[in-house]
Amino acid sequence: MSSSLYGIYNAHRAIMLNQAAMNIVNNNIANINTPGYSKQRLELSAQTLVTDGTETPIMAAQLGLGTAIDDISRNRDVYLDAYFRKENTDLSYYKELKDNCTLVEDITNELNDTGIGNALDAFYASAQRLSQNPTDSISRNDFVQKAVDLNSRFNMTYDRLQRLRTNLVGDVTDSTTLDISKIKITCDDINTQLKTIANLNKTITLSTAQNSTPNGLLDQRDKLVDEISQYLPMVAVNAEGNVVNISIGGTDLVKGASQVGFLDVVTGTALDPATVKIVDENGLDVVANANSLMTSGKIGAILDMGGSDVNKFNVSNIVDSLNTLAKEFAREVNRIHRGGQYIDTTLTPAGLARVTPATSPPDPFDIFVDGSSNPQADYLNLTAGNIAVNQDVIDDPFLIAAATTSAASAETGDGYNALLIAQIRNSKLPNLSTSTTESYLSSMVGKMGIQIKSISDNHESQNTIVTQVDQRRQSAFGVNLDEELTDLIKFKRAFEASAKILNASNEAIQTIMNMVR
Repeated sequence: MSSSLYGIYNAHRAIMLNQAAMNIVNNNIANINTPGYSKQRLELSAQTLVTDGTETPIMAAQLGLGTAIDDISRNRDVYLDAYFRKENTDLSYYKELKDNCTLVEDITNELNDTGIGNALDAFYASAQRLSQNPTDSISRNDFVQKAVDLNSRFNMTYDRLQRLRTNLVGDVTDSTTLDISKIKITCDDINTQLKTIANLNKTITLSTAQNSTPNGLLDQRDKLVDEISQYLPMVAVNAEGNVVNISIGGTDLVKGASQVGFLDVVTGTALDPATVKIVDENGLDVVANANSLMTSGKIGAILDMGGSDVNKFNVSNIVDSLNTLAKEFAREVNRIHRGGQYIDTTLTPAGLARVTPATSPPDPFDIFVDGSSNPQADYLNLTAGNIAVNQDVIDDPFLIAAATTSAASAETGDGYNALLIAQIRNSKLPNLSTSTTESYLSSMVGKMGIQIKSISDNHESQNTIVTQVDQRRQSAFGVNLDEELTDLIKFKRAFEASAKILNASNEAIQTIMNMVR
C-alpha cells in the first residue's frame, strides 16, 4: 500500500509543473511580435526511480512518481534555417542589383526631355536649320548651343554613372574614396556582426556547460546569422558546445568563441576597383582575393555592379557603350567638318561667297574635342566624360565650316557641309555596329531595359521562394496565438485538477488524523 503522503507529493509536483507550463505560454504570447523569437516548449518525461531495479518499490514502479521537466526547448528546424539563409542570400543579391538598377535608370532615363536622345535630335535639327541659313548668326549660335547641350548631357550622364560606381566600389585613382564606399562600409558591418556571434558563442558555451539552455541568446544569435546571410554566401554549422561556426568557401570566419576571419577591402584595378580579402586577427592574408567567393548576397551584387564583367549588368558596361557613342559621334562630325570650308562674312550679303585659300583661316578643325588636346580630338582618349565643344567655335560660331569644297555645290551661301552633318542622323557608322547614332542609343537603352527587367523578374521570383520558405520556418518556431491559448486551457485545467487532488489528499489525511485521536 502506498504512503498517504504519496498523493500529496505527486499533486504538488503536478501543480508546480503546470504553473511552469503556463508561465512559458505567457512568455510566448508576450513575445509573439518579437523578431527572431522562437516559441518555447516544456520537454516532459515520467519521473522514475533511478536504481538498479532490484530495490525499486513495486508501488512506485507501478504508479510512478509524476512528471519531470527535462528541458525548456526552442522549436527550431535546422534544415529550414539553412534553406532560408541560402535563398535569402540570393534574394539580397537581386535586391541590391535592383536598387542600383533604379539609380542607373534615373541617370540614363531617355524617356524624358533631358536625355541624350533628345539632345542628339536637337543637334541634328539645328544642323539642318544651319544648312538652310548658313549665313544667319542666329542659326550658327543655335547650332553651337545645341552642340554644347549635347556635350553637357554626355558629360553629366558619364559623371553621374561614375559617381555611382565610386560610391559602390571606390575609385582606383583616389584611394580615399574606398573608405567611404558601400563595399567597405558593408564589410565593416559584417565584421561587427561576426564579432558579436563569436561573443555569443562564448557566453552560450559557458551557459551550456552549466546545464542551462540560454534560449534568448540562441535566438539572438540565429537572428544575427540570418542577417549575415543577406550579405554573403556563408555556411553556418552547429558544433559541440552549442556553438555555431561561420565560413565562406571553406574559409572560417567564426570558429567557436573566436572570430578568425576578417573581411578587408583594398584598391583593385581599373576593371575591378575593389578587392575583398579575408585576413586573420593580425591582418595577414588568409584569402588575398575573395571576390570569387562572393557569388551572391549584397556584397556579390555590389562587386558585380561596380565590376566590368561584359556578361553582367554593371555601370562599367553602360559607360563603355556611352563612350563609344560619344567617340564615334565626335569622329564623324569632325570628319565632315574638316571637309568643309568657311564662309566669308567680310563681303556684302549680295556678294557673299566662300573665302579663298589665301584669305581663309587655318583648315577647319574639330568641333568636338577631348577637353585636354584642344583644338583637335584625341580619339584614343575621348570619352563621354571629357568630350567638349571646341572653345574657338564657341567664341566665334562663324568658324563653323558650313560650306563645302565640292564644285557641285559651289554657290553663294552654301550650307551643304552643315547638311552632311545633319545627315549623320541616318548614317550607319561601322564602329557603332553599323547602326546610326540614335539607333545605337536606342539599342543600348533597350538592352539595358531587358537586363533590368530580367533582374526585376529574378528578384520577384526569389522573393516568392523566400516568402514561402520563411512561412514554413515561421510555422516551426513562430508563436501561434490559437495554439498557445489551447495550451493555456490545457495546462490550466491540469493545474486545477492537481489542486483538487492535493485538496482531496489533504482532507483524507485530516480525516485519518482525526480518527487516531
